[in-house]
Amino acid sequence: MRKFWKKIRFFLKVAATNIYESVIKPLMAFALNEAKRTALEIATSVIAEIAKDPGIVTDAQKRNTAFERIKQEAKDAGHDLKDSVINYAIEAAVTAAK
Repeated sequence: MRKFWKKIRFFLKVAATNIYESVIKPLMAFALNEAKRTALEIATSVIAEIAKDPGIVTDAQKRNTAFERIKQEAKDAGHDLKDSVINYAIEAAVTAAK
């Protein structure tokens, strides 16, 4: 009887690993890529607006303003973006704007 349960446990472990690798992991990657695309689209427009604003002088002010605007625009559009995704989008948008 013990051998039977060992085999069942092994089978379940292999099945869970296969499900994670073939289904869950690709879905997580797709969701992250979708979040990055959304954040980058918003960040590109926000960075362009901030670059034209003469009232925002220092880099720290620009970064904080961009972060807050991106977070708010994403929330208004129904997206809950992580801080790391927003920071990635800011860096990418700034690099693309240069």
